[in-house]
Amino acid sequence: MKELLLLRFQLGARVKKAGAVYYRVVGRTACDDRVYWFYYETRGPDVYVKAQLLGPVTVGGQSNLFAIPYDADRHWRSGQYHAALPIARRPATVALELLDGVGHHLGRLRYHLGTVGGSGSVDVSATTDRDHGAGWGDGADWGDGVGLRVDVRESGGPDRPWGGAPREGPVPAARPSRELAPC
Repeated sequence: MKELLLLRFQLGARVKKAGAVYYRVVGRTACDDRVYWFYYETRGPDVYVKAQLLGPVTVGGQSNLFAIPYDADRHWRSGQYHAALPIARRPATVALELLDGVGHHLGRLRYHLGTVGGSGSVDVSATTDRDHGAGWGDGADWGDGVGLRVDVRESGGPDRPWGGAPREGPVPAARPSRELAPC
C-alpha cells in the first residue's frame, strides 16, 4: 500500500451561488483517478449507503472534471475527500479549479503544501495567486468560500474509493451524525 495525501475542499454556498458545478484538482498534472462519494438514502425505516461517481468526466472540452458534492444535494457521509495524491509524487502546490455546468472556467485557487509531519499532518497555506473568471462577476476574492483539509493515509481499505469501485446496493447503516470539520 502507498501513502496518500487526501484533499478535502470545503466548498460553501458562495461557490455554489457563483455557478460552480465541477472542480478539477491539478498537482503536477490534473488528477484523473475515479472518485466516489457515499451518501445515505432512507426508505421507510431503513437507511442505505449508496455510492455516486463524481468523475472524472469531460464537459465542454474540459477533461478530468468532477461533480461538486454540495451538502444540500444529498445526505453525504462525512470525512470524504475530493482527490488523493501519492506522497511519493507530492507537488509543492495544488490548484483547485472551479467550472460551471458547461465547462467554462470560473476561477482557480492555489495552495502550498508544506512537509508531511510525523503525526500525518501537512502544513497548508493558500497562495495569493488567485485567478478569477468572468463567472465571479464582481472580481471579489472568492477564496474565503473555499477551505482545504489534508490528511495522510494508506490507500485501499473498505472505505477508500481509491481502492477500486465500491460495492453498490443496500447496506444497512446507522444514521450518521453530521460533521462539519473546519478546514
